[in-house]
Amino acid sequence: MAHRLTGLLVALLVCASPAVEAADVSLAWDPVVDASLLGYKFYYGTAAGVYDGTFANEGAAPFELRLCSFEDINAPTFAATGFDTGSHVCFALTAFNDAGESTYSNEVCVTIVYQTSVSAIPGGPGSLRVSWNAPSADDNGTIDHYLIHYDVVSRATGEVYAGTGADQGNSPVLVTPGGLNDAQHPSFLLTGLDDTQTTFVRVGVHTAAGACDPDAWAGCRNSDQTSGRTGTCSNAADCDDGLFCNGAETCQSGACQPGTAPCTADAYFCTTTCDEEADACNVIRPGDCVIGGECHRRCDSHPTSACETCAPDLLNNDWSTCDGLSHDCRSGIC
Repeated sequence: MAHRLTGLLVALLVCASPAVEAADVSLAWDPVVDASLLGYKFYYGTAAGVYDGTFANEGAAPFELRLCSFEDINAPTFAATGFDTGSHVCFALTAFNDAGESTYSNEVCVTIVYQTSVSAIPGGPGSLRVSWNAPSADDNGTIDHYLIHYDVVSRATGEVYAGTGADQGNSPVLVTPGGLNDAQHPSFLLTGLDDTQTTFVRVGVHTAAGACDPDAWAGCRNSDQTSGRTGTCSNAADCDDGLFCNGAETCQSGACQPGTAPCTADAYFCTTTCDEEADACNVIRPGDCVIGGECHRRCDSHPTSACETCAPDLLNNDWSTCDGLSHDCRSGIC
């Protein structure tokens, strides 16, 4: 006789990424070691203990995560997508088998944040052009303000940037989306800096007014640190920040100007609009397939041919046939 499974422990890994359609949330948990285990069910909602969410791209709560969808069943993780920046979301999981579900795991509640990537290029004498990524256009969340942290001393994560002297004020400089020329492609010119010094920069994304700890995933998050020099440029090569996703910088009248983002979002939630590592647009994310105009997760079956499956390690743009090696077809099920 099948037995009901016990509960499990969930831990938040990371929420929000600079290269996704709206924000995503990755969860990891201790595996249930039981031969009868079929998979896990993913619950979410906007209030503690109320799992009635309908807004994740993967579907309404709860949706199933079958064992075959995990790259490593001994270290299960899952990234749910489509959460708006600044929204408050609570998560829990259950394990299930033929006898039913376990009790809920511990609950994880977070305020969705967005970690941007940033570049700093010469903007003219005493000037540094700081550019960063904003959440994608399909993110319906809110950003209250950005904080531009600067210093002539490199700072580790969590250390205070004590830069002074910029015409816009001492570090950090507060910038609102409404104060930018293009809120979808943010760029800000710091002036009055020392041409003899390298300036180190981080940009914090804040979803609400007031104080916030950027290391606590509680509504704000800082970018990784970058650095740049002020001064003039003579050609575009002087302005190249080495990044693909913010476009090719140009040199105009001795000052570097930001590029135009090369990628436009497609219709698929399972693609990355701009993949910095691949220097490419609309890249299908690991573990997913785009087949026939739809996103599918690893081990999803063909709607009319159960022995064909999404096997992204083999092919991520068409169905793969169960081959008896990496996949078995048993009783017509892959």
